Amino acid sequence: MTDIIETSPITIVPVVATEVLKTCTQCKETKPISNYGKEAKVKKDGRKSMCKPCVNSRKAAKKAAVPAVEKPKRPVIPKIKVVKDKSPKVQVIDEVISPSDHALFMKDLKQEIQLVKDDIDSCDNDMKDIERERAQLKSSLVELELRLYDEEHKDEKI
Repeated sequence: MTDIIETSPITIVPVVATEVLKTCTQCKETKPISNYGKEAKVKKDGRKSMCKPCVNSRKAAKKAAVPAVEKPKRPVIPKIKVVKDKSPKVQVIDEVISPSDHALFMKDLKQEIQLVKDDIDSCDNDMKDIERERAQLKSSLVELELRLYDEEHKDEKI
């Protein structure tokens, strides 16, 4: 005898693909997983914990908090070069200066150098005067300290 097993009829139910949802750790909203960036580290679901809009707003806030650093501008130093041809001229960057203007420029420059040298000499003389005055004050201090010592120990000598 053969056993007959009663089987229930198989019902095929169409499954609607639903997207997995995840809650953002920043805004606490539940959003589809496609709103989360991929995480390089091994995570349970392979996605970041913050949604893309929160990540973008955080990056924008950090960028706004850091002041833009300007690179210091290099000082413009005029380059002087002598152009040798039939008529000698001195050229400063793109401007051509006649030899007489260049001579005036050089004369002014030499005068400025002399003024700086004079200032240095004046400072040196002032330093010598200060050193002299300091030495005089030191000797006066020594004399006063000796007088004080003598007055304090006057009774011991007698």
